[in-house]
Amino acid sequence: MDFLYFVLLVGVLIFVHELGHFACAKSFDVRVLTFSVGFGPRLASVRIGDTEYALSLLPIGGYVKLLGEASDETMSEEDAKHSFHTQPLWKRLLIALAGPMMNLALPLVLFFVVALNDPMLPPPIIGTVVAGEPADGILRSGDVVRSIDHEPVVSFDDLTEYVQSHPGKNVELEIERAGVPMRVTIHTRRVEQQLELDRTRVVGRVGVLRHHPVGIVGVPSETSPAGYAGLRTFDRVVAARGRSVDRFADLVGVFDSRSLVPVALLRPVRLEGALGGLVEIDLYEPHVATIRPAASRGAGALRAGLEPADLYVSDVRVGSPGHRAGVLPGDRIVTYDGEPVRQWIEFALRVDDGGEGRHELVVRRGRELVRLALEVEPTSSAAPQESRVDRDVYGIGHWVPLVVDPKIPPDRRIARAMRRAWESTGDLATLTVYSIVRLVQGRLELATLGGPLAVLDETSGAVRAGVSTYLRLMALVSVNLAVMNLLPIPMLDGGQILFFAIEAVRRKPLGRRTREYASLVGMVVLVLVMLIALENDLERRWPDIRHAIIGS
Repeated sequence: MDFLYFVLLVGVLIFVHELGHFACAKSFDVRVLTFSVGFGPRLASVRIGDTEYALSLLPIGGYVKLLGEASDETMSEEDAKHSFHTQPLWKRLLIALAGPMMNLALPLVLFFVVALNDPMLPPPIIGTVVAGEPADGILRSGDVVRSIDHEPVVSFDDLTEYVQSHPGKNVELEIERAGVPMRVTIHTRRVEQQLELDRTRVVGRVGVLRHHPVGIVGVPSETSPAGYAGLRTFDRVVAARGRSVDRFADLVGVFDSRSLVPVALLRPVRLEGALGGLVEIDLYEPHVATIRPAASRGAGALRAGLEPADLYVSDVRVGSPGHRAGVLPGDRIVTYDGEPVRQWIEFALRVDDGGEGRHELVVRRGRELVRLALEVEPTSSAAPQESRVDRDVYGIGHWVPLVVDPKIPPDRRIARAMRRAWESTGDLATLTVYSIVRLVQGRLELATLGGPLAVLDETSGAVRAGVSTYLRLMALVSVNLAVMNLLPIPMLDGGQILFFAIEAVRRKPLGRRTREYASLVGMVVLVLVMLIALENDLERRWPDIRHAIIGS
């Protein structure tokens, strides 16, 4: 079944490519002799007018044969009017370009369909404000962004895209906080973002994420109101004062008075020896407690002696730098190299930016502050900021599940889908061009080349993932086909375009012998590339092939 989806994918792309040449030639009244999907022996064919439409055995290519493609063909005066080689240069150029352009147009349609059928967007609600970033102290979790520089903001993606496109600039945001509208101004930070294939771009950043930490609490002191009530670090509060608690931010305002606050919570309990000791499982036990907030312990949850569990260590990997430093589960990170740490993501960024070597880590263990020496080792991590929220930092892990607000339907659905399609196609085309450049430069290994078997494997995975993933794969292969066909290699459309460019400069076409030699060189290059790709495919699948042959 996977092979049929592979044939469908390749067949559609070939058909669209050849249809471009065919339609453009027909529009210029150039006679099309053959329109074939596939190479080799013909499985079926039909002649309609002057054109034979054929389906051939090998579905790895196709061709459109035009009258007079060889400029030295002899024909009658009437046939010459419909011959390819007698057309003006600009018409021949457009016919050659039509195939690749159709392969670039197809992804626009595919991405438009995907975007149109997946219309839900993340709402413009601030989840987490990263400590030390420009938005710190200006925006808060739960703020709803209505506009930025007087441009309406419908989704969190709108906010992200606008900020990224304005590095080092002041941006004015209209927000709604607890139902109260207000305006704030933030100066975006310039950040050099690492992209695939050794590319970089400068973007703006204010330090906000759309993820909300759930109501996992930290209890810094057993003598606090929460400690007296029996709460422990890593308890998950699910309800307080009769209201549901989905996020830690939902606890804001719950403890503002000194009246008793009933809370319902879930406590993780380790199930020892699960499945014969094969796995470690934590189960939730339900508990209830009553907290009387203190009179003078700050505001919000602090009055109850609660804080986010973000900076509490949940696990330490044996043998890791954190383990060798003496970090223990339950420790609360306080400072790193003498600087206070307010969030886990801030800690991760500090460790990354601090470099290798010995660093001082201060943790609170019970009622004591413990100074530890953390030996930071080299790392290849270049994860974007948002992915560091939950990451392991040199063997030190934390446990704060994240949630996002329910997605919302966008306004101007069709216009948004068209914009997404254009951007996605442009990104794929850029990535494909850079891949070719990096291969030529030697900065991308030839082992990354994939052939038909690689596409078959990707097709199998895409089919299992769903229709949207399959259409995205088809768009990716279509863009690759378009860019590859535009390379100035004889036997490809790009080689023909190169011949036309030379003809425009010389004011006469290249000689037949020159074109034949060039085509031979082009064929050798293409065969070599195909052999390398096929070898890579076989190497990747060799364990499966070997198992199928000898059974071990």
